[in-house]
Amino acid sequence: MLIFFTTLALVIFSSLMYYAERGTYDVDVRAWKRLVGFECNVSVKVLEPEEWAVATDARSNYTTAANKWLDQLLRTELAGSECETSDMNDLSRDFTCIYAYGFGYETEAQLEYSGSVIQYVTRKGPCHALYE
Repeated sequence: MLIFFTTLALVIFSSLMYYAERGTYDVDVRAWKRLVGFECNVSVKVLEPEEWAVATDARSNYTTAANKWLDQLLRTELAGSECETSDMNDLSRDFTCIYAYGFGYETEAQLEYSGSVIQYVTRKGPCHALYE
């Protein structure tokens, strides 16, 4: 009797999971599609302070530190993630990454790297859905 109820519970639970995870029906393709993630454009841009109009040696040191930080970001932070580099400028990097959520954002922050305080802006978006 225990085996019967266990088998019955297993069949009912697996049927419910099948219907819960089947996705949404696409009428144009005539198939079930399941959302796997969102592919988003991500841009990291280092900001330039206004006081550089006079001090060119400070600008050179800042630019060197910013490029080193952006390269480190590329090597360490994004290593192993599902990101592809799409554009590499002097003080900015553009990526295409896969995320579990699809909302965009823009944030401004600063950090200290190699004796320089680096200010940067990160933008995420627009995103489009990926289905399997």
